[in-house]
Amino acid sequence: MNDKYDNKNCKQNNHDKMVFNKNNIIKIQNNIYPTINTKIQFLLQSVSNELINIDNDLIDTSSTNLDNEDDRKIIYVTFATTSTKMFLKNWLCNIYGLENKLKNTSILKKTLLISLDSDLCQEVIKKYKIFCLYIPAGKESNKEIKTSDMLRKWNIFIVDILKTILDQDINIFYFDTKTIWLKDPKMLLKNATLIDDADIILPNRDVIDHPYYFSSNPILIYSTEASKNFLTKINFNLKMLKEEDLTPNIFIEIINELCQIMYYGTVCREFDRNDICEANYCNSLKSHYIKKNQTIVFNDFTISLNNSQKYIIMKKRNLWFLKPVYVNNDMTQCSISKIKEVFD
Repeated sequence: MNDKYDNKNCKQNNHDKMVFNKNNIIKIQNNIYPTINTKIQFLLQSVSNELINIDNDLIDTSSTNLDNEDDRKIIYVTFATTSTKMFLKNWLCNIYGLENKLKNTSILKKTLLISLDSDLCQEVIKKYKIFCLYIPAGKESNKEIKTSDMLRKWNIFIVDILKTILDQDINIFYFDTKTIWLKDPKMLLKNATLIDDADIILPNRDVIDHPYYFSSNPILIYSTEASKNFLTKINFNLKMLKEEDLTPNIFIEIINELCQIMYYGTVCREFDRNDICEANYCNSLKSHYIKKNQTIVFNDFTISLNNSQKYIIMKKRNLWFLKPVYVNNDMTQCSISKIKEVFD
């Protein structure tokens, strides 16, 4: 492709797509999230490799019986903004309780947090040993997601980040901070690596009459050519959509469609529902307290719910571990007693 071109070489259609030769140059109008430029790529590559190297130093191969190279190349990746930092703090409280209960667990040392909030990294690093990468962003990027178009742009940003990490031959376990971890997922992910043909492993919704078989979170993505092309295609499809064609479920719809046709040879497999399940359908939630038979419980909220409503739902499900600090009216204090209700 030539370095220089003008509008004579391009054509523009209703999707605001410009095509030059066989390469697609797609412009997302009013994109509020950061573009992954070379500087951000370098930072992501550096911190991801540092995280992998630290994790390798911590692994005792004689005790864990790791016989697959993929086991040592998985990092956990999640995201936070100003509007979602309470969910992050709830998850950190969750992991704090889990790591104190279990021995030889180093979940946070395998986790990369991508923050768009300028103060959040410094705040959480003081309390928790977690890798945090701040990507400068404006106020709009940190607002609560309330529209399908904003959700579309957010997912494009996430996929771009994940693809950049995958390009370093690092496997990713991506999760939303509204998930609750009842066990260390190390053995779950170790067993998942035994599925030789899998490129991507996702939760099975397993809900009668639900239109989508897979959920999009949490998701284990192996660094294969198929999975990289899969993510590229997701973003291409998201960018091509007109705003009037967007729905709140468009991201998971695209994922399910591409899995169904095995796009570019991508093989999608599923986590067992007994290991990872949506909070509405976990059999353990029939009781007042969560039984410890799942590894991860995720909350699949729609954008029709605001954050306050999500907090209330998680509290009712006994999945909220923060309590108010009445001195400054800040809900950031981790409640040990609430964690014990889940783990004891």
